[in-house]
Amino acid sequence: MRNKTWIILLVIALMLVITGTAAAFAQSSGGAILGTVYNDQNADGVCVGTGEPGLPGMVVEFVNQEAAIQTALQTNENGSYGYTAAGFGTWNVTVKPAQGWRSTAQSTRQIALTSTQPVAAGVDFCITQDASTSTPAAPSATAVPGGSGGAVTLPESGAPIAPALLIATLIGIVLLVIGGGLYFYSRRASV
Repeated sequence: MRNKTWIILLVIALMLVITGTAAAFAQSSGGAILGTVYNDQNADGVCVGTGEPGLPGMVVEFVNQEAAIQTALQTNENGSYGYTAAGFGTWNVTVKPAQGWRSTAQSTRQIALTSTQPVAAGVDFCITQDASTSTPAAPSATAVPGGSGGAVTLPESGAPIAPALLIATLIGIVLLVIGGGLYFYSRRASV
């Protein structure tokens, strides 16, 4: 009877470990935010599908207040960007025009990524050369932390693991180790 109790405890501990690990993995995966920064040449605030070109080297910032994450990427040679390791939650995506450039439409967009809606594509921005600048500088590649230009796949979203999942995983591992030790100790004592 005593051996059955230990086996049941071992199975429960193993289930806790598997559940905690699976939940932590599911939380660390997430979604993607994709879009393009366009050169709104006629400054009318409409640039998607108009044939206006994308702008390389523009900075796009991603902020998730819930998870305290902030990162930035640069657009690639076609003006496209992709944050492909974004955790689930609400993101504020903002284009940061280079000096001599300004936004002609909404410069910040709020995007919600969920398990049922993990990808937000077409998060596009329109910017134009600022008329108040005599000779506006062309966008250039500036150093952006974590960015090498273009679509960057980050190894993780940077979202912290939920404390409850971490505790459940640790408790499961401890129970598994204790249960295994006691099981082998009781087997050795009975021989």
